Amino acid sequence: MPVIAPPHAVLLGLLLAFCSVAPARAQAPETLYEEGVRYRLEGRFDDAERMLQEALSEQPKNVDALVQLGFVQLAQGKNEDAQATFERVLVLSPNYEDARYGLAQLAFRNGNLDEAENLTNQVLAAQPENADAQALADNVARAREAQKTSAASPPEAVPTVPAPPEPAPAKPTPEEIAQAKRKRLAGLIAEATRLRLDGRSAAAETRYRKALSLAPEDADILVALGLVTANQDKLTEAREFFGRALRLAPSYTDARLGLARLALRADDTAEARRLAEEAKAREPESIETELLLARIDIAEGDLTSADARYEALARRTNDNAEVMVGLGDTRFRQWRFDEARAAYERAHEIAPDDPVTAGRLEREPPKRWRFTAGSEYSALTENRPHWTDSVAVLSYRLSPAATVTGETRLATRNNSTDLQIGARIDYAFSDAFAANASIAATPRADFLARVALGAGMAWRIAEDGPTGGPLFLEMQTRHEFSADSEVTSLFPAIKAAIVDERLTFKVTWVHARDDDSTVSNGYILRTDLAATDRFRLFAGYADAPEISEGSLFETRTFFGGVSFDPVDWVTINAAIAHERRDAFERNSFALNFSTRF
Repeated sequence: MPVIAPPHAVLLGLLLAFCSVAPARAQAPETLYEEGVRYRLEGRFDDAERMLQEALSEQPKNVDALVQLGFVQLAQGKNEDAQATFERVLVLSPNYEDARYGLAQLAFRNGNLDEAENLTNQVLAAQPENADAQALADNVARAREAQKTSAASPPEAVPTVPAPPEPAPAKPTPEEIAQAKRKRLAGLIAEATRLRLDGRSAAAETRYRKALSLAPEDADILVALGLVTANQDKLTEAREFFGRALRLAPSYTDARLGLARLALRADDTAEARRLAEEAKAREPESIETELLLARIDIAEGDLTSADARYEALARRTNDNAEVMVGLGDTRFRQWRFDEARAAYERAHEIAPDDPVTAGRLEREPPKRWRFTAGSEYSALTENRPHWTDSVAVLSYRLSPAATVTGETRLATRNNSTDLQIGARIDYAFSDAFAANASIAATPRADFLARVALGAGMAWRIAEDGPTGGPLFLEMQTRHEFSADSEVTSLFPAIKAAIVDERLTFKVTWVHARDDDSTVSNGYILRTDLAATDRFRLFAGYADAPEISEGSLFETRTFFGGVSFDPVDWVTINAAIAHERRDAFERNSFALNFSTRF
């Protein structure tokens, strides 16, 4: 039996324990920054300094990381380093009050009360509710009072003309405070928007949150926070921000579209469409809304509707690269490759520096043909002659959903040879459900079935199953007609995936019944690991019946193998198996290759 098809095809599960692990990638600056802040709050200042310095080596002008580093250096007693760090922040961002507060702390520690008071007043003018700055102002006032009471009186009272009292620092007026607050708010929003457009979502979120503390009911800030938190996969927080914005401004289209995009990410296309249609009813000419509705059409498998939306948008505007990329993607999915190419070229003309449009131009149509050839050699105990099993398979993709396959199989058993010819069709009704049907015939059969009919299906029942990845239900059925018997087999299975579908586990129940009502049951356990994009392993164990010469034989099999893609269009598979049955044992080795063209 060829290793590419039999129920017992698996490897020792222990092989997985020896799989090499890909080297860890360098941490992103945002992650380093977050860890540095956490270490600082935990009092682990050396670790905090190391993390923040690493973040700054990637982003030297990250003022958030610089401010945190300044406070770490302050805690370590590195006052000169802290002074230089805070001053650098104010050069990069003159309105960053946290850095000014850090300099006030340094001045206070150095006994320069005038400088400390001046800097603290500036912070309070911009942030009247800054509790830390207010506490520092109180400490400065107490220090001044202590200086007065502890000053030594002169040894002799010499009449002198008292110096005129120093004028008290002027308190900012309410209008000055309000103006400073507006200036601070505008500076934070401008800086946050720049960071968001640069792709630095974590730093932008920090700025937007500070802005929100100054203007808690600003719907624009809430929508911006929804965008940056969604970019960081903080979907619950993003939903809350968009929802708050919508409650404050019920006609705010961007907030409603933000909620619709989150629903689409959660595969709730019905809710996404409801929200998008509401937005369209309020703003019928919105291009953003129509683009989102096209994406929802694609998610629901309605490529015709999506194509019509993109085409209508392309007629309305001839300078929107996103519209042309969407039109190209839809036609590429429909296998209208020439039309897709034309749309991509137009998108690249509109936005020649955009890596998305450049990447689309490099897309090649999928290869429709696939040819597989392979052979299996089995050595049997008890002085039995060896078995061989060879296959040649040719497949052709008629459409994105349909594939037809023809197969020839040449097998030898006990000095007899059978040639089997088969055909199969696979059809994907949606991204979640696919089915297949097959037929095979063996002229002048000695041990293979004269005719074999098969059918099956695969159904993704959950995108996020108990293991965190997709969960599938599968079913295969097969009915074989031999010279003097018939056997029906059922193979229901459940498959779970984790780690971005790089690791899967599959359990198959095997039920076989012949026309004499003899029943045999068993199971197959299999796990697959994609160690890299080009190298995969599988292993497992089977305790299941096998059909030969129209009879059922109980077998127990350890099996496993590897799959390797030396280039994108070639795959090489190798597998081994050790099978035990009552009459003998069998050791098998199989090798095959596939090429796509």
